[in-house]
Amino acid sequence: MHSKRLWQAASQIGTPPVYITAIVITAAFSLQVAAWAAISVIAVEIAGALIKLAYPTERPKARKRQSILQKIDSGSFPSIHTARVSAFAATISLATVSNMAIAASALLITAVGVSRIRLRHHYLLDVLGGGILGVFMAVIVFIAKNGIRGLH
Repeated sequence: MHSKRLWQAASQIGTPPVYITAIVITAAFSLQVAAWAAISVIAVEIAGALIKLAYPTERPKARKRQSILQKIDSGSFPSIHTARVSAFAATISLATVSNMAIAASALLITAVGVSRIRLRHHYLLDVLGGGILGVFMAVIVFIAKNGIRGLH
């Protein structure tokens, strides 16, 4: 029972209240980085929803698929929790180029991804797809802001 609570807590890292709070805290240090993170996460939300509508897949625990919002929520691929945390973490890592930020990012992304699998909300491919989507969106936003030479 304790491990289930741990996985549930890890899964919460990928939810809107947590990433919105993280973006607000980031804004206290850098409005520019907070804006990049917000744009990256919004791009993930839009791209993820479109992928889920275009490529509907069942979750390990099936959900209702009646309304358009239920169709988006019930889709397994990609894991939006993992995509959100990946987009935010990749933005911070690209902005700071800090080994500590990169290590913390990897830990957070892994924790959320494993939690989504352990709680039977997603399959491994869903989590990997979400991670790739999140990092991809962060890199695209970063390049749009800084140009290709901005990548370190």
